[in-house]
Amino acid sequence: MQPGQHGDHRRVVYTVSTGGYDIRGIDSRRLPEEVTRGVDFVRFVDRESLTKLSQLSQHALHPWRNVLLDTNYAAAPSEAPTAMSSALRLSRDVKIRPHQYPLLWRYEASLYVDSNVQIHHPVDAVFAHVARDGGNVDLAAFDFPRSLEDEAKWVERYLLRKQANASAESRAGLAATLTAQVSDYKAYGDHLWNRTMYGKVIVRHHSERVRYFGERWWQELSRGVPRDQLSFRFCAADAGRKVGLRTASLGKRGRNGAKFWRYFRVHHEAGRTTGF
Repeated sequence: MQPGQHGDHRRVVYTVSTGGYDIRGIDSRRLPEEVTRGVDFVRFVDRESLTKLSQLSQHALHPWRNVLLDTNYAAAPSEAPTAMSSALRLSRDVKIRPHQYPLLWRYEASLYVDSNVQIHHPVDAVFAHVARDGGNVDLAAFDFPRSLEDEAKWVERYLLRKQANASAESRAGLAATLTAQVSDYKAYGDHLWNRTMYGKVIVRHHSERVRYFGERWWQELSRGVPRDQLSFRFCAADAGRKVGLRTASLGKRGRNGAKFWRYFRVHHEAGRTTGF
């Protein structure tokens, strides 16, 4: 799909669903035309998710174009102490490194949304944060008031809930990994920001600075715990130091703020452990 196929679009909204996650909860209502005007919509899927999507109505699928992923593409992190499943690893790769996917990178700007995020309002104002003629921002996301240490504690609780039968050795390994990550991220004083960048919605202006950020983020995810939000802020700040990445906030209260709910809603599938 080339930009211009649907009206010289320079912007793409994309999401990813692997392992069949967040398919049953997809809103069956057709998105209003004003939401989709001037923007292409791409959903990356593996075969399990594609099979589930095939059982839904065309109303539920519109306006998303489903793209089947190469499940052998994202190489397994060699140093990660807490292994990600292949489906999760592939999902995170699409989210973190859109520059690895020519279908996405040919656009001027992209808006990533988690597969359980629904858009209900035109997102022109969200894209405007990184518009080429709008100033000096490469990347924008929501953030919320949670310190680095508190985010690490939240991640530990979350992962232990998902691995209720984890051995004492595994629990100790997780705690040690989190301690090491927090220590590294505090070296430049980034923890003094006392906020966490929220990973469910990310808008990017495609550039070499954003490419560097994506690779840096993937590196941190690969060596640490399989929760990308913990390293999000550090990698953005580090890319700022190294290549001049420029960031902005979409809203200071994460998904609890009016700025988030003006454009987005979040659904949860029954029985799935979900995170903030």
